[in-house]
Amino acid sequence: MRFLRLRVFPIDALEESSAFLLSCAKFYSRTTGSLRLKHAWATLLTELLMPIAAVVDAEVNLPELVQAIDIIYTKAMKMAAKVRHVNAAFPLAAPHCVSAAGMSSTSAGFPC
Repeated sequence: MRFLRLRVFPIDALEESSAFLLSCAKFYSRTTGSLRLKHAWATLLTELLMPIAAVVDAEVNLPELVQAIDIIYTKAMKMAAKVRHVNAAFPLAAPHCVSAAGMSSTSAGFPC
């Protein structure tokens, strides 16, 4: 899945990418036990989300995308609290903290 790229333009492609990302986020949130599996999901999601974060310059308010990012962020913050997961989970949690720092209403609920 490393060669998979999510499309942002046109809007239909973004909606399909959001649905796929939501299903991946749900799989990631249900991952328990295996250190390798948790790290693999975190690395995969980082590789999928970083190109999107670089391209999207407008506000994207698709409900599926917002839900997926919230699921990913919650799991990444739980993982980043543990020393053995910091290397894998920090790249997922850090961009959200940086983007939410300027928005007081959304960052109020998240401990960045």
